[in-house]
Parts: sequence; C-alpha cells; structure tokens
Amino acid sequence: AAPDFRWGGCGDNVRYGLQMGSAFSDAPMRNRRSGPQAFRLMQLHNTAVGRQALMDSLEMKCKCHGVSGSCSVKTCWKGLQDINSISADLKSKYLSATKVIPRQIGTRRQLVPREMEVRPVGENELVYLVSSPDYCSQNAKQGSFGTTD
Repeated sequence: AAPDFRWGGCGDNVRYGLQMGSAFSDAPMRNRRSGPQAFRLMQLHNTAVGRQALMDSLEMKCKCHGVSGSCSVKTCWKGLQDINSISADLKSKYLSATKVIPRQIGTRRQLVPREMEVRPVGENELVYLVSSPDYCSQNAKQGSFGTTD
C-alpha cells in the first residue's frame, strides 16, 4: 500500500552535514601530532557518538496542503528534533560516561572500561580518560584556589 503522503519539502541534509563535520573534526585526530593516542581515540569515539545522536534524532515532519486546510496532500520530510531534545540526550550521555584506559588488544590499541567488571563501552556511550578536577577544594597543582572561604 502506498503511504498517505509524499516525500518533499526541504529536509535537513544531516548526512552531508555529518560527513563534512567528520572530515573537519576527525582529520586532526588522525595525526600523531594531535596528542597521545589514547586522547585521540577518545576524541574520535566521542565525536562518532555525537554524530550518531544527531542521526537518531531525525524524525518525520509533515505539512498538510489543501483547500481550507483539508490536508488533501500531505508532504513529509526528515528533520532534526529541536535542540533541547538533542542536548538533553547528549547531557544524559555525558552524565553516564564511562571512564576508560588504553589497552593493547591484539594489534590495536583500544579504550576499555577502567573497572574491568563493567561491560564493554557501547558505540553510543561517551567515554573519558581523566576525571574532572574538584574546583571546590584548593589544588595548587591544578591552579585552583578553591571556592571555600
């Protein structure tokens, strides 16, 4: 059965945008001069997670056309959800990020969870190598005077 709408409108060309974004953001991370390999692996993984979050946020949007809004013709396209939905998804991923360490597995260096009992890192999960410092306490090494007193 044919759908009760036709594809049209100006859809968000997300695939092209993600290809260009990937070429722009990932290229430096493939260069050894961009920092330690573990840092580059983390950056590449996390940018891929971000791009997948955008792909997952695509939804069908439609508009009706016809006399007095009769919707005799419905045109639909794929578009991104609003920025609040996408950012909420990314914040959720950020808050549940997994701390990882680099490990040689076979011939490749990979990031694995620091706590070995944790399941492997999923393709849609953010990762980090170093915990964020606590800016509430004084830490001369980090250059933080702290927020107490």
